[in-house]
Amino acid sequence: MKIKYITLLLIILTVAPLTAQNKYFAGVSGSYLMPMGELSKRFKPGMGGSVYFGKEVSEKWAWSGRIEYYKFDTPNDEKLIFERQYLIGTEEKAFNYQIKNLKMDLTVTGVAVNADYNLVKSDLIKTDLHFSFGVYNWIFNRDAYRDSLFAPDTAGVNKLMEDLKVPSLRQEDWSGGFTVGAELDIKIIDPVWFTLAANYRAVVGELWATLKLGLENVSMLQSGEIRAGFRAEF
Repeated sequence: MKIKYITLLLIILTVAPLTAQNKYFAGVSGSYLMPMGELSKRFKPGMGGSVYFGKEVSEKWAWSGRIEYYKFDTPNDEKLIFERQYLIGTEEKAFNYQIKNLKMDLTVTGVAVNADYNLVKSDLIKTDLHFSFGVYNWIFNRDAYRDSLFAPDTAGVNKLMEDLKVPSLRQEDWSGGFTVGAELDIKIIDPVWFTLAANYRAVVGELWATLKLGLENVSMLQSGEIRAGFRAEF
């Protein structure tokens, strides 16, 4: 029920400013996203896309509604390492193990209200500060994992120390999120503009820890975004 109210509020905030008599615009863009914080220890960069529609409500401000999608599905193998301590003879020793061929992904889909504040404007170029707030459905999947962990004994012979079994995990939730950044628009031919933006994105979601694999809790789904696309004004 709470999600329905939030979605209704986003629609109202998007549509209400469009009553002013200024230019409408619509566009499509693709994104390259770089996970940040603890999320970067799980995934390499991913891709996304969005479509949007809005209107200039004054010389400085424009409002729009945006449908967004992005996904991380390439595990960051270089950082997927966990530690075990085993008793070797009379001494406890630490060993590091590489997680091999673990499959996991994070998919985020949502709607957002965007506000753009113009800094520079001419017939050929525009620069804006970008702010947005949205509601996002995110889904995290991690496959089950199994491995045999070996360590050398006092004679240097590898011995089986643990038969590691970790069950699969799926999480799904709705969370609020926001984006801040800057955008550069260059006119190609009237009414089409090329857009390029750099943003910081955050969704207030939590990925649970998997301590057997050394995966710490992720309390915020953070990423840096490079976004490029095309916009038409009419």
